[in-house]
Amino acid sequence: MVDLNIIIDYIRQLKSIHKQHLYNSPVLATSIIKIFDDSTIRLIYDLLLTAPSIKSLQKNEEIKNSLKTLLKISLIYKKGTNIFIDNIFRNAFLTGIELNNLNEYYEILEPIKCTVSKNTKFEEILKFLVTKNNVNHAPGVVNVLKFSNLIDNNYDITNKGFEFLLKPRYDQYWFLIIAALKFYCVDEILQISNFMSIMELSNMLPIYKYKLKKDVNKKFYDFLSYLGLIKLENDILTIYHNLFVKSDTKKLRFILLETNFKLYAYTSSVYEMSIIQLFSNIYLKMPNLIKASITEESLSNAFSKGVTSQQIINFLKSYSLFEDIPVAIISQIIIWETKRKRIKIFPGYLYSNFLNLIDYQKVVKFCLSNDCIIEKDDEKRMIVIKPDYNEVVKKFVKQQINK
Repeated sequence: MVDLNIIIDYIRQLKSIHKQHLYNSPVLATSIIKIFDDSTIRLIYDLLLTAPSIKSLQKNEEIKNSLKTLLKISLIYKKGTNIFIDNIFRNAFLTGIELNNLNEYYEILEPIKCTVSKNTKFEEILKFLVTKNNVNHAPGVVNVLKFSNLIDNNYDITNKGFEFLLKPRYDQYWFLIIAALKFYCVDEILQISNFMSIMELSNMLPIYKYKLKKDVNKKFYDFLSYLGLIKLENDILTIYHNLFVKSDTKKLRFILLETNFKLYAYTSSVYEMSIIQLFSNIYLKMPNLIKASITEESLSNAFSKGVTSQQIINFLKSYSLFEDIPVAIISQIIIWETKRKRIKIFPGYLYSNFLNLIDYQKVVKFCLSNDCIIEKDDEKRMIVIKPDYNEVVKKFVKQQINK
């Protein structure tokens, strides 16, 4: 299963007529099912044969989540008390199964030797995000990074860029693929056509070369090449990574995390250092070792950039030398995030030290009439007002109180 939300969000924002165009394709119908989890796939197969009642489905929490997902993209609909699958999708899906993966965009050519290797091209993009080196390495990539707000016009990484760094690798792939699709294919019909060509790749294996049978946006496919996912030359396609199956290659685990929140990272990668620095305080750097500590303050800085506790926990779990990280650390990270959400910060001006209650009440009444009070304390005679109203309130105090 690939990153569901990114693809679901893309399909959801399409116009109804364009969704129907998607669902009318047998190739798309049989390919799209591969993005769902097992529970949703089982539900789709059940809906092909029956129209169960909503009441019977809502008893299972997994099915409830699956229903929400399918409703988002209009793949199912409610009629009376029952749930039905979209008829256009149903017919296309059954046709696709009958035709046994009909290929619309690609024709199989000769087999090739398949080798699994590290995606160095994508590693370079991640390094560029945090170091700004090789700006001219791939202009197409830079344009998409700007378009998706991962970097600003000065090539500095944004808060959204920091959040992107903590995503799992295949989620990063799909985020950039959808962003590039929108950037290079402004026309929605062209978007859909190229999206369908990518979905058809779920049926393709990296042990063959393929010939393009239909026109695609070459700039978009060049971008996929920049990501190190494919190679397209003279309409001959070579696939390097299957976008629908997460790689089984073993991750290099390099983080040791102690129960006292001390972190040791055995790495010399600038990219990995930048991620660790995002949510911890680094106090020692050696050629192949970083020492850091995770604190409430360092996590607060990460949360302010849009990073979530779950993303940090997932990163630590993925790269920890021991697959299980201390439960106390997980709990504390979540607690610190929850605590931060309870505290809201507003800029404002404080008015205090009123000589008597009457003066205080005059100012409160004036501020209430202008709807500019952020907070007040009658007992301590303190008022906090919105910054935009400071000059107005100051003038009132000068004229009515400090006569």
